[in-house]
Amino acid sequence: GGGGGGETPTDSRTLTTNYFPNSLGSLINYEGRTSTAGTLTDRFFNALTVEGPALVNGISVTVLSESNPENDGYAVQLYYDFAVDAITDRGNNDPTDTITPQLIPYQLVRFPMATGSSFVQLNKTGLTWDTDEDGDTIPETFDVYSVVTLSGFETLTLNGVDFADTARLVTASTITVHFSAGGSETLTGTQTLWCAPDYGPLKRSVTIAGETTVEEAVGMKGSFGTVGLMPQFVPLTDLAPADQINLTPEIPGRPAIASDGTNFLIVSSKTDDLGTTTLVGTILNPSGVAVTTPSEFEIATGGSNRAAAIYNGYNYVVIYEDGGQIYGQIVQPDGTILLGTPQLVSSGANNYLPVIALDDILNRALIVWVKFQNYDVTTGTYFYDLYETLIDIQNPSTIQILRSEASLLGVQAGDQNEPAVAFDGTNYMVVWREFQSSGGTVASGSDIYGIRVEGNNGTTLGSAFSVSTAPLGQGAPQIAFDGANYFAAWEDLRNSQYDIYGTRITPAGSLIDGPADTGGLAINTATGIIKAFPSVTFDGTNYLVAWASGDPNTSPNILNCGIFANRVSLAGELLDGTETSLGQAISEPPSTPFGYIYPVIYSNGTQSLVVWPENLASTPTTTNYENLHGLMIWPQ
Repeated sequence: GGGGGGETPTDSRTLTTNYFPNSLGSLINYEGRTSTAGTLTDRFFNALTVEGPALVNGISVTVLSESNPENDGYAVQLYYDFAVDAITDRGNNDPTDTITPQLIPYQLVRFPMATGSSFVQLNKTGLTWDTDEDGDTIPETFDVYSVVTLSGFETLTLNGVDFADTARLVTASTITVHFSAGGSETLTGTQTLWCAPDYGPLKRSVTIAGETTVEEAVGMKGSFGTVGLMPQFVPLTDLAPADQINLTPEIPGRPAIASDGTNFLIVSSKTDDLGTTTLVGTILNPSGVAVTTPSEFEIATGGSNRAAAIYNGYNYVVIYEDGGQIYGQIVQPDGTILLGTPQLVSSGANNYLPVIALDDILNRALIVWVKFQNYDVTTGTYFYDLYETLIDIQNPSTIQILRSEASLLGVQAGDQNEPAVAFDGTNYMVVWREFQSSGGTVASGSDIYGIRVEGNNGTTLGSAFSVSTAPLGQGAPQIAFDGANYFAAWEDLRNSQYDIYGTRITPAGSLIDGPADTGGLAINTATGIIKAFPSVTFDGTNYLVAWASGDPNTSPNILNCGIFANRVSLAGELLDGTETSLGQAISEPPSTPFGYIYPVIYSNGTQSLVVWPENLASTPTTTNYENLHGLMIWPQ
């Protein structure tokens, strides 16, 4: 005979305490976005950190902190009572919050909970509202009713990572405000919270009065380790006022980063209101905390607005320009300056923009820089060429010149500028921006070229080759090596707007991602936004490309501005959104459309560090100085 029907299977999973881990130091970093009627109105970051146990009003609680709840701009401590059967809210330290003290204690969640189960969280009447809504100086009162329901379990995907068995908790709330002059108004709201076992609350969506705020985890730290983007911090302060009107980011200019495998050295120039420049540095541990006292130390009096740095296994080698000459200085891992007199690297005058790459096999390094050659009074154009030298740094306390200053390409008819260099284990690869006619701009038709340099003696291998000769112009190239191939990234105008493109290059100098005139990988082509100052590093698995975005419109949308990034796989695939999206936000929106500039990203194989200057001022003043911001990225 036939079989009969059966009962609908039930979900045997339940919500337990491991969905809310609370060990000391646990952290979740969220990117928040607020929308009204589908239009983005706010973008921010907010970090939730477990600070540890405390005694509040005679009750043992666990203190959690939110760095920027509701994007209010200030941090708040939360007091939670974690028990085996429930988590109870015991208040906070926000002196402006008059509502929570009337509600506590109340349960945020209960254990265990099965799919479909619910409980009444709040049911209170006659409470005092925090605003005089009708303006008669008599406080309004309000009633609140809320129910928490476990609606089910699902797989939550964030940044390409799947979190299985994620619980979805829905809290439905109704607030009725009674006006002292008569009448009332009812507000309804819904909060959905996604919590993953062992990770905690990874996503929250709150909708009230037509406005929705969604916060999604972009980084976290706990018993599982550290992954993703950590909260932003300020490693160096009061550097110099950059020019946001003329968009000249050369004060303080592009910072430099190097790492000893654990800690990071950050180098930047610091210019006071009298125009005196000092090259300064700080050394950070993996949490972004300075390991030196004081945290900021002087590397050189004078010093360029674009330094470069490497770590040679013993010490850091910092290369910089001062007075038209290129110098080298050695910095020990504890911040001690080793050379009493900086090592002169260049000869002659008018040398600028040095870059350096380490040969960690022979403990040598190739330094490349730009030399001003001539100014044509008739045409009003400048002539620049690329120069190089090879140094030996086997002795931890000296810099020995192995190859005297030499022209990298010989005297060229065009204008060579903005070099970048990387090492592949045998030879170096140098890329640069070249104008076919001197004195041009990216918009007037510059291209990206490259050349190989022999690792043993610093001589060039073969001829220069085209990296990108796409229509209009390309500039600001950067390059990294992944152990098999190079990856170059640059600014690109082929779409009649500033975009970010890149390409993979073999050690032999062959382009992998299409021909120079039409090829290349589109990393970011979001419309209506200027993308500039790319930086690239290899984290051991993928390439990380960071850039600055600004909105040039008369009425700019500041939410599109800031520092963004995207991972690129070894196969040339974008991993963090499409090329037409904004990219993964590294920063919150700046205060001005071009407020964040010159990001530099560097990986030590375990984690990556991004730093960038904040552009605050249009003219130098004694009080309006910019800071250097930083953010740690751990492998996904």
